[in-house]
Amino acid sequence: MKKIIFIISLFTLLFMSCDGRQSSKESIEKAVTEYTKNQTSSDLINYYPKQYTETSKDTLIGKQLLVKVRNYSLMHQNVLIASNKTNRSSRTDYHRVFESEISIQFATKQVYNTLITTEKFKPIHSDLFWDNATLEHVWLNQAETNSKFARFHISFINPQTNNYKLFQMVVDMEGKEQFNLIEES
Repeated sequence: MKKIIFIISLFTLLFMSCDGRQSSKESIEKAVTEYTKNQTSSDLINYYPKQYTETSKDTLIGKQLLVKVRNYSLMHQNVLIASNKTNRSSRTDYHRVFESEISIQFATKQVYNTLITTEKFKPIHSDLFWDNATLEHVWLNQAETNSKFARFHISFINPQTNNYKLFQMVVDMEGKEQFNLIEES
């Protein structure tokens, strides 16, 4: 009788342990499969610079010539650098568009005031560089500026190709401007 109870107990134990549950390996595989199936696509968008950027420089030359240069980024205008897409994700990189304001006062009289953008240069120099170019920086060349004229350097970049153009702008005290291309790549 003891043997029969022992055999019945053993069979009961075997049937109870085989209740059809999954092994831990099968549970992990099922969880990974469901996660992958439910995974939504991820879109990563990068901006350079990440935040609003502004530089401003006021320069007084010879007690009568005041030059103001303000460079700043536009938050709602961008140039596409690159875009990569895979099955479930994408990455897009943008370079923000920049503008620059230049103001020149001579003996408290405003002689020059302008906005430098790529749109100002596109009609003058029509090549493919300008299709995706943006202003990089404008600065006053203090060593070559005097009471008769102000000399500026203006750099543009095409972030897709990493090509650049460097211009020189000379403004006389009557407000007449002249542009010359200095360097390009």
